[in-house]
Amino acid sequence: MRHGKLKDGFMGPAIFCKGEEFVEQAWEAETQAKRERLARKGLGADLDNIDGYILLSHSAKTLAETIALLREAVRVGDRLWAPLLEDDEMEWWGFIGTRPYMRALHELGLALQEAGERDEALLVYQRLLKLNSNDNQGVRALVILLLMERRKIGDLRRLLKEYPDDFLIDSIMARLWLLLRGKTPDMTGLGAEIVKRNKFVLPMLVGRGPKEKDIEASAYGITVGGADEALEYCTHFGAIWDKLKGSHATINSFLDHKATGKSG
Repeated sequence: MRHGKLKDGFMGPAIFCKGEEFVEQAWEAETQAKRERLARKGLGADLDNIDGYILLSHSAKTLAETIALLREAVRVGDRLWAPLLEDDEMEWWGFIGTRPYMRALHELGLALQEAGERDEALLVYQRLLKLNSNDNQGVRALVILLLMERRKIGDLRRLLKEYPDDFLIDSIMARLWLLLRGKTPDMTGLGAEIVKRNKFVLPMLVGRGPKEKDIEASAYGITVGGADEALEYCTHFGAIWDKLKGSHATINSFLDHKATGKSG
């Protein structure tokens, strides 16, 4: 029932399984019922079909069932990809064949986070970043959130150091959060950089920006530099900032000085 093999194909290393055609058809299925039926057919042919577990997790009735299916997908990937997991030259995500395994890890992290298992979710996301520092899946924002929640200051500093030119709003705001933990923080320079990046986020964080009901969602996703991006950030990170003593006062002071054209 398990026939998966790690082999080199014309598009790089990949896991080759029996029943792959059913799993591929399942991704294209027009109904959830057909998708589930084809995924089960693929797994019936070979229990090493990682995407089969991912597809079934999308129709799971409970979060516990979702996590169980994704754990199995990751276990399969851990076993089959074991020869390359410590290979520093491996182009994770760059080879299409690696993506089912990496999708399984990502979705497992998200499910664990939703279930409140945030420490384990953090470990999963960190595994993904170690495999693929280019972060094609965008997990470093999730890592930043969980590190800030847990006040893992050293780990957060190291992560930001690894991405010194990162313009992600989560990263630049994390730099401010670290700065404002100091005894005599001066956010003038970094504050100006943040305003240039997104003029809405600092006012919204302290209750001075546009209200949620007045922000239009884009049909094309989050707008970089837009009010919707600021709202998304504040929704996830607002409670963390609320717990940082003095941060709102410092941000308000910066905004007041900026509004009057004064420095300081």
